[in-house]
Amino acid sequence: MALSKGKVYKQTTKVATYDLPAQMDSCVFPIKEQLQVLVEYVKKYMYTIVSIGCGQGYLEGLLQNEGVSVIGVDLDFLPNQDNYRLMPCYCGEIRRVHSHELFFVSQPEKCCLLFCFGRRLPLWKYLNWYHQCKSVVIIGDETSETNGSVATPPCDALQNSSEWEVVIQQVVRARMEVKMIIYERIHSSDADSILFDEL
Repeated sequence: MALSKGKVYKQTTKVATYDLPAQMDSCVFPIKEQLQVLVEYVKKYMYTIVSIGCGQGYLEGLLQNEGVSVIGVDLDFLPNQDNYRLMPCYCGEIRRVHSHELFFVSQPEKCCLLFCFGRRLPLWKYLNWYHQCKSVVIIGDETSETNGSVATPPCDALQNSSEWEVVIQQVVRARMEVKMIIYERIHSSDADSILFDEL
């Protein structure tokens, strides 16, 4: 699996606010009290949030406004890079990686991976690669026995895993019924990750 620090392109800067009609730009738009659950958690452990599949960075912008260190990551999918200028960005910047790449996390033991209402986000690839990462947040709908889930991964993706335990569950405002679940790794690996100095 190739690792990348991603590329940052100029986008149209927008400000994330709780009263913004975020339905236009985001599937998830929590109220302040709901987001504070996550804010307090990551500040307690001094984590940096690495948000995989951040879209236009609305949720990430809200977190940054609350003083949380956030790295937004999304796909580099436009053939003409100049077209990114037309896309809004609610957070400081968005690092873009190709579909065959994982974002390079320099200090996984100090990060919290975030997957928010994604579509085919590579949850397991990140968890298998970054064994030192001790915390994961998934925001999405729950798996239905008949219809599966809209979000991939669903919020309950790790509930049956022997390596992860649920520490916090919180309903958040969104276009549909959505939960935020914070997981912590039960048996974190102390083995050092391979160093990629050339990155």
